[in-house]
Amino acid sequence: MLDFNIGYNGSENFAPGKRYGTFPSFSAGWTVSNESFFRDNVDNSKFNFLKLRASWGKLGNNSIDNYAFLSTYAANNYVIGNTLTNGLAVSAYANPLLRWETTTSADLGLDIAVLNNRLTATVDAYIRKTENILLNETVPRVSGANSLTRNVGGMENKGIEITLGWKDDIGDFSYSIDGNVSFVKNTVTNLGTSGVLQSTFGYDNALIDFSGQFSNIIRSYPGNPYGQFYGYNFLGIFQNQSEIDNYKSSDGKVIQPDAKPGDSKFADINGDGKIAAKDDMVLIGDPNPVAIFGLNFNASWRNFDLSMLFQGTAGNDIYNASKFYFEKFDGRQNVLARAYKAGWNGEGSTNSVPIYLADAAGGSARNNLNWSSSTLYIEDGSYFRLKNIQLGYTFNPNFNAVKMGFRVYVSAQNLFTITKYSGFDPELSGIGVDRGQYPQPRTFVLGLNINL
Repeated sequence: MLDFNIGYNGSENFAPGKRYGTFPSFSAGWTVSNESFFRDNVDNSKFNFLKLRASWGKLGNNSIDNYAFLSTYAANNYVIGNTLTNGLAVSAYANPLLRWETTTSADLGLDIAVLNNRLTATVDAYIRKTENILLNETVPRVSGANSLTRNVGGMENKGIEITLGWKDDIGDFSYSIDGNVSFVKNTVTNLGTSGVLQSTFGYDNALIDFSGQFSNIIRSYPGNPYGQFYGYNFLGIFQNQSEIDNYKSSDGKVIQPDAKPGDSKFADINGDGKIAAKDDMVLIGDPNPVAIFGLNFNASWRNFDLSMLFQGTAGNDIYNASKFYFEKFDGRQNVLARAYKAGWNGEGSTNSVPIYLADAAGGSARNNLNWSSSTLYIEDGSYFRLKNIQLGYTFNPNFNAVKMGFRVYVSAQNLFTITKYSGFDPELSGIGVDRGQYPQPRTFVLGLNINL
């Protein structure tokens, strides 16, 4: 089986001369189990199906604001003389060099069914390269504009996806198990003229302390995964003055001379004898999972049926930014009950949570440093969750020769989660930052289905 397509697409989101792109694709498949040499030499009751697949294609993306290649203007007021005058000012600069973002994908696949189709497997290995990524970037306010849309660079994803299934009948009992796992490696291949891409994330307006505090904690560098966390390497808590005095550089300089017992201790990465953001902040965590997996179980026995769905991730980090709000304990907001006694309150009390200081008592500067972006916020985000479980019973009574169907069921969502993460919920959307989102609820449902 061979299939070939070619698309020639145009978009007015780009300037004349760059509006059109060509996007070809092809796929090929070979069902080996249909060949005579396979049927003649293989026991078809044991090896039922074998197919090899390959595909390659290029796709285009033009998902940017309309006419982003042109400058846009927004209403603005000016004072001319002593009069406030309505006017216009540039809000986004023109970029006539904008062009299609392209993603080129290649995939090799294998489909197998054996043991009378009871055991099935699908394996896919793929590589996906994206170039000329379209991004609306914030520009310095001194420029007079807010943003500029441009093609910023490229990214590569390599991965393997495996799906396994088993089904069988044992007397009145029937069941099936389907599992899938995906392994992916993400790499930023280039950023054009930029050496680093800084990303921001939204914050809950109720959590006012988030505003600006973590505006630059997500960074991407060429050769590294996209969207890694950025901050200091947290080494623990200074327990006494002697530890502060003895924390020195190789030339004998005290690294944190202004620290006090109970303050955070950070690594002097460049060895210059002081802690400075531009020199000592490094990549400290990766939100990209090594593996994403799911498991689906279905069973029935006579009139009973049962289904369960499990899911999880492995190898990803979470930046628990909610600690800054819920555990900082600076006297400006409520905190978690567990944080009440967690902070340092004397030598040996803890080596993981800084001393609690109220800003009103002059602790603002110390708080800002103690709770700076660091590995203090980085936690293992791996989890295994029973996402859904449902147990039902079906009965079919006859009423005056009219056959009816009733099914009573009870179900639960998010019944349990196995994780080391200390926050509310390890199942986060987006970029792996827990900014105090409401956790997914555990729900229970009792229901009745009626078929007439």
